[in-house]
Amino acid sequence: MLDKIEIYPYQRIIEPSARQKARNKKVTIKSLARALKAGSPELAAAIKQVATLENIAFAVIAVIMARGFVLGELLPFIFACVAAFGYQEKQRAMLMACFAIPGFISAVNGFALGSNILALCVLVGLITYISIPRDKVWWGLPILTISAIFLSKTILLFINGMTFYGEMVIVFEALIAGVLTFVFLVASDTLKQKKALVNFTFEDIAAFMVLGVGIIMGLNGISIAGLSISSILCRLGILIAAFLWGSG
Repeated sequence: MLDKIEIYPYQRIIEPSARQKARNKKVTIKSLARALKAGSPELAAAIKQVATLENIAFAVIAVIMARGFVLGELLPFIFACVAAFGYQEKQRAMLMACFAIPGFISAVNGFALGSNILALCVLVGLITYISIPRDKVWWGLPILTISAIFLSKTILLFINGMTFYGEMVIVFEALIAGVLTFVFLVASDTLKQKKALVNFTFEDIAAFMVLGVGIIMGLNGISIAGLSISSILCRLGILIAAFLWGSG
């Protein structure tokens, strides 16, 4: 009996991945609230971890995207941006949603303001608490975005007074946001891989071009010293694209 060979005497220990370790180090909303109660040193440390250069850039983009109209009354860019860039980063999604509210206020008012804020809050809640398998994110996240916009805005429209035109606007906005979510997922994946510019595929170039279009549309109506910021960026983008990839 003592000479009997034991099969599999050891147990494999699964260590957390580097991404999971980094995620665990990030500040959550609860830790930030505890830091507010604890005092200034803890608060300063918490803010320092949250206010990274990357998060600040996404917060600024959120403000601009919340102003990006399509067909004069649709705002699909901000929903797609929060879904694509905030799905794997829950705190970033909440940060972008908070900074999107001032953008909404500067662009719309009344019922449209309330419906957009509610739809964005529902979307952030869904991408925070619903986990999509990695191999299904490419189509699952756009469908989730479409569902969040359609259901939340339809319920509000039903309470306020259902109209055929209003429902068609919601349907088109949700569909456009779903398509943009897929496009922005390509850009998000490219940023995570830290691809060099020379290694960009056609899909990567197209995704960043659409992202740039959203930023330019969000800056529409903003001018400095009589100069339109969106017009300047539009022409500058064309010149840079021509310089990098040729006149075609």
